[in-house]
Amino acid sequence: MLGPFQASTLPGTERVAFVGALSAIAACDGAATIDETLAVLSRFDLDDLPVEDVRSASAHVLDPPPLADALAPLRALGDRQRTGVLAELLLVAQVDGDLVPAEIEALAKAQAMLGLTPGQRRTAERRARRALRDRALDGADWVDNLRNAAVLLAGFGVPVMAIARAGGAAEGLLVLPAGVEALGMGYGAVAGVGVVMVLSVASSALVGFATARGQRAERLQRELVRRHARERANLKAVVDTLEERVHTLQFGTGLKTGLVALEERMQLYLRTLRRLEEGR
Repeated sequence: MLGPFQASTLPGTERVAFVGALSAIAACDGAATIDETLAVLSRFDLDDLPVEDVRSASAHVLDPPPLADALAPLRALGDRQRTGVLAELLLVAQVDGDLVPAEIEALAKAQAMLGLTPGQRRTAERRARRALRDRALDGADWVDNLRNAAVLLAGFGVPVMAIARAGGAAEGLLVLPAGVEALGMGYGAVAGVGVVMVLSVASSALVGFATARGQRAERLQRELVRRHARERANLKAVVDTLEERVHTLQFGTGLKTGLVALEERMQLYLRTLRRLEEGR
């Protein structure tokens, strides 16, 4: 999640309201796309909530409530949490591209309802941009960057294991294999020593750079796993709720209005769920 805000720490009522607010933002420019729906589903956990709360949250995803109604229970949260809520709303609104007028208006309304200052809005925007940037990266991109850095370091004689162990400057200084004469390139021992010192400093900096890249790659991969787990679990809960609605319309005695649309929506969600389970 974003910064100090953790939706999983919210009590049931507030967490369900949070899901409603995300869903309302996703749908404020028309029906939510599947990408927007997945973005909503990736921002919270429901597995520790009672069954009724899970059903209520799933119903919000299917039928977003008015934004004002969803935000009302969240207005009593602390400053950091309310700023975090706005950051999450900004993330969902921008996950499919630039903001459209309806989203801009809805986000301004959310800021006002949450009682946030322009400064807090800017903080939320920074957090949302950072989260969107991380979301766009596969994690594998950072592994590739790390691999490329390792190749570069190996060219200087820095062992790859120094990166893997996050060894630090000392290893960078000690592992250059080339002799003074070789590095001096015919300019004498003094010049060679100078080159060794320059390369040692450069190697130390590159080890630090590559290590930081590796650590970020690991963090992004962990977050990717968590995000996909949330998407799968929460989409299953939504599908269960949707199946109940379809079953009621199919076998109930009332009108079948909307049955086809519900069935089509369920098929879309089921295809998406299969794709998520297959890791695609």
